[in-house]
Amino acid sequence: MKHSIIDAQMLAALLKGGYQELLSQKEIINNLNVFPIPDGDTGLNMGRTLQGGIETLKDDSSFKDMMKAFSKGTLMSARGNSGVILSQFFRGFAKGVADIDAMSVYDFAKAMKAGRDQAYSAVVNPVEGTMLTLMTDGSNCLDKDSIVDFESLFEVLIPELKASLQRTPSLLDVLAEAGVVDSGGAGFLAIFNGMAKALSGEITAEEVHEEAAPKAAEPVAMLLDENSEIEFGYCTEFILQLFSKKTDVENFDIDAFIEELKKLGDSIVAIRDEELVKVHIHTKTPEVPLAFAHQYGEFVTMKIENMTVQHNEVINEHSDSAAAKATSPKAAQHQKFAVVTTASGEGFISYFKDHGVDVVIDGGQTNNPSTEDFINAFRSLDADHIVVLPNNTNIIMAAEQAAELYKVCDVRIIPTKSLAEGYSSISLMDPFAANIDDFIRSMTYALGNVTTAMVSTATRDAEMDGVTIRKGQYVGIIDKEIRISGDDKLSTTINLLTGDEEVSDKDVITVFYGKDVTEDEANALENLISENFPLLEVAIVPGLQDVYSFIIAIE
Repeated sequence: MKHSIIDAQMLAALLKGGYQELLSQKEIINNLNVFPIPDGDTGLNMGRTLQGGIETLKDDSSFKDMMKAFSKGTLMSARGNSGVILSQFFRGFAKGVADIDAMSVYDFAKAMKAGRDQAYSAVVNPVEGTMLTLMTDGSNCLDKDSIVDFESLFEVLIPELKASLQRTPSLLDVLAEAGVVDSGGAGFLAIFNGMAKALSGEITAEEVHEEAAPKAAEPVAMLLDENSEIEFGYCTEFILQLFSKKTDVENFDIDAFIEELKKLGDSIVAIRDEELVKVHIHTKTPEVPLAFAHQYGEFVTMKIENMTVQHNEVINEHSDSAAAKATSPKAAQHQKFAVVTTASGEGFISYFKDHGVDVVIDGGQTNNPSTEDFINAFRSLDADHIVVLPNNTNIIMAAEQAAELYKVCDVRIIPTKSLAEGYSSISLMDPFAANIDDFIRSMTYALGNVTTAMVSTATRDAEMDGVTIRKGQYVGIIDKEIRISGDDKLSTTINLLTGDEEVSDKDVITVFYGKDVTEDEANALENLISENFPLLEVAIVPGLQDVYSFIIAIE
């Protein structure tokens, strides 16, 4: 039977099919990496982003509600540039079908165009030869009178997406040189290919397996008694559906709403998306903010957790009092400026915490934090201004998306592209700055003079930037350009530095060494650098990061 119309349940099945196909292709997509080093994570990022939407799907949802929830799920779960762009596509797709109860092929084509437009608008400098190109080609090919049902729609769409993906190297030189197609485009194709398979019955709902999620904590024994005091209050979260019978939905003032919430608790996050308001608040009287919010609509979801119980759980799990004190919840002290950063590696994380960073999100290459991870970090702080250091080009968009959604205070992004740049920013931070502009100026003053050098291990044979690389060799990179390859870790690193004419004109070299480097190797590299650059100050720090043997800040 042909499908000229699909309802909410059918669309949910298609989306699940797309997710399943994406998961099956995840490692292939990860390996479509321009650089021949083990840092490919596009498949992982797109999978986790889509998972956030899949988890919202319910059998009894209306078409409109289902797509709205799916859009919000992908938006909050978005991670990596590919994930953020994908979430924006589905945000536009959801808007394109906002007023219908079932979808025709015309509606699908219209939604594809809306998704494409939304994705392009979210990217400051759209680049062709990426997932964006597939969105354009895919939406354009659906303007055909011969498409009368969804079977014929996918018969047109899938071949066009495949052809568009194969054209990406001709549009983007870096793909052509690496001999790969665009990884984000490959993920986008996988999703729609999976949707087509679900429509034909090749993938069924029973075969869709979500990625394993962390298990919820087991219920604990009674950690309160009749004499307990509620010291930490309640973590209260809810989603409020604004009702026109209770308020002027169109002119609802989220800022005024937040100001009232501030009188009732702290650690507040309130985000409005159309007529839904998502709220997080810490309070000793959860019934009060609930009653306040109830004036404006009805609750879609609600969760209240006793933070005193959580605290007692920590005490039970950590008998050492110092450890318990460090991990127990506490009310955030108000700050003028707060700093959030990402880092990968225990050494980097400790370094940033010891040098004034308020929240370090554990994540980086192959483990990009989501939009919601950033928002959770923001809401743990009580500050007039929050400054974010992403420290990775693939994390910047998720940080920017979180900053756009977070309305509690002023959030600024310093688009640091590497841990070396993040280190430089933190080292120059002036906590006594008169205002936020001066604070940011102190952190960005020398960024333009920072050179980032990295050494990793090649995962495949390649010829890039005029350098011949064999699988298993060490690869030296300076500011995203492969400069050298070699069989020895230390000689490759020192040759990388001595081969750059600008290094001698710098003042300081700081080397963060990774998990695969011994302390003796780190000390040997320090001696080699001092011998070759006797006028430069050299520091060796255990970063203990994965992927890169050395991350070097040259200033």
